[in-house]
Amino acid sequence: MPNASPTKRSLIAALLLSASACGGQPRPDPPVPVEVKVLVPIPCDVIEPQPPAWAYDNAVQGMPLDDKVRFMRAELAQRAAFEAEQRAALQACKGKGTGGG
Repeated sequence: MPNASPTKRSLIAALLLSASACGGQPRPDPPVPVEVKVLVPIPCDVIEPQPPAWAYDNAVQGMPLDDKVRFMRAELAQRAAFEAEQRAALQACKGKGTGGG
């Protein structure tokens, strides 16, 4: 560059400096895959237990109190059994897809 004018020299120097400045910057890291755990609903195919014919529904008006109490006690036993069936169905649904818990 012996014949280059001072303006050309300064322009070439500026270009060289800017080119060297761009080349020295580190490149950003490539994106890293991230695992995201999402709960996915799983349909439950357990048959819902149907309620029985309740014992007290058979009680009639004017029936002696002792008979009504007998029907009520029988219905309490029916309800306890029905609730146990419902809990078992719910547990069966909860256990699906979650490893049993």
